[in-house]
Amino acid sequence: GRGNQYVVLNFNTFICTTCSGIHREMQHRIKGVNMSTFSTDEIKALDKGGNAVAKATWMAKWGTADGTPPSEGEVEKLRRHIKDKYENKRWYSEAP
Repeated sequence: GRGNQYVVLNFNTFICTTCSGIHREMQHRIKGVNMSTFSTDEIKALDKGGNAVAKATWMAKWGTADGTPPSEGEVEKLRRHIKDKYENKRWYSEAP
């Protein structure tokens, strides 16, 4: 299954190893949960953010017609999904 071993500092989310590589390709700031030191500001941002907050914002307009998010093994589909989600803001809404 997906273990959330990494953090994307740009979005204050916890992600799996596969997604960490894709986010790195997109020049997003990644830190390993067990291998990194986090500043007080980073910890505060993660505390205010997190995956639920990010989902409410970045996936706000996601509907049943969009299907289900790709699984960890579907690297090309994940790459497209992450690009659509964060670069193209396909499902983004500031007021979810």
